Amino acid sequence: ITIPGHPDIYSFVNDNYVDAFSVLNKFEECNPYFYNTLEQTVDLHNHSYSGLDTLGDNQDEGILTNKKLFERYFISFLKEKNIDSSNIILALFYSYSMAHGCDLKSKKIIVMQPHYHDKAIFLNNIFPKSKCIVTVRDPIQTYYSAIKRSSLKADIRNLAFNHAGYIYQESLNVVPLIENNIEFRIVKVEEIFSDDYVMLGLCSFLHIDYDSSLRKSTFNGKKWWGANPTYKLNRFSLDRHKINYELSFLESCLFSIVFKKHYNIFGYIKPNSSCKYLPVFIQLLLPTTDDFKWFKNIFKTLNRDDGSVKYLMRKTASLILERLRLIALFYNKKSHRYDSIIKKSLISKNT
Repeated sequence: ITIPGHPDIYSFVNDNYVDAFSVLNKFEECNPYFYNTLEQTVDLHNHSYSGLDTLGDNQDEGILTNKKLFERYFISFLKEKNIDSSNIILALFYSYSMAHGCDLKSKKIIVMQPHYHDKAIFLNNIFPKSKCIVTVRDPIQTYYSAIKRSSLKADIRNLAFNHAGYIYQESLNVVPLIENNIEFRIVKVEEIFSDDYVMLGLCSFLHIDYDSSLRKSTFNGKKWWGANPTYKLNRFSLDRHKINYELSFLESCLFSIVFKKHYNIFGYIKPNSSCKYLPVFIQLLLPTTDDFKWFKNIFKTLNRDDGSVKYLMRKTASLILERLRLIALFYNKKSHRYDSIIKKSLISKNT
């Protein structure tokens, strides 16, 4: 079971609250469409768009949650309990399930898409028995998909786009999860629905029985067409995960090094590179097309509402810092020793 609204519940659970009422008020403020997802509109300006206004066969259904019931169960759950992160999260799921007549004892609680390592680690610190399912895909496809999507959102919201951190986060792979002793399994996006082997492996990992509904895109039993306002689809499609790109000579050199684990462990095709005689640390400093774009448009950014010398210096510094972190990661002997753990965690018929 998961709850509607923005999947990022981390933004408010760490705040200091006086009582359950202040927590509830903050939650409702952060999730204005929680009680009626049909009130949400398809709008990329909306950071919390979840696609829950287009559920069902005809994309015209939503999820209605009884506000009085939810609030009553929420306040009751937190009564005489510490107002901390774990109890707040438990209260949310308990109240939502009770308001919808669900038996939590027969459900698995899912927090959708933590996206970043720090959020998965945050959840595991609260609930040490948590399990993570990590999806991987072609790393270059992932990089360009993230750049394309984030830059589009930035343009619509009239914000200056900076791509710092995208390469480093992808190259990290699951190293932070290993270092924090988090139990996880890895599946390749291309194989999730292609064979029962992967799905059965995930069921075994989660200690749940296989059911055909696991192959369906649903939310609260209704067809879910995704949270992307410009791409509605209620089934898995490889076409959605393909981005047309053309690597520059420098990018071929860079990506062949930073995504080495993806090529060696997961079997993705490594780009042709003619830089093998260059020292690795030099290759890790090679600029991407987006780096050139950033410096080319740096003066245009100054003319934007959010543009300032301080902002530009901070963002430019973050690009430089990212490369230094890539070098440190590559020469970290520990990260290479984790390769065997990563291989064992991959659920794939082809390994």
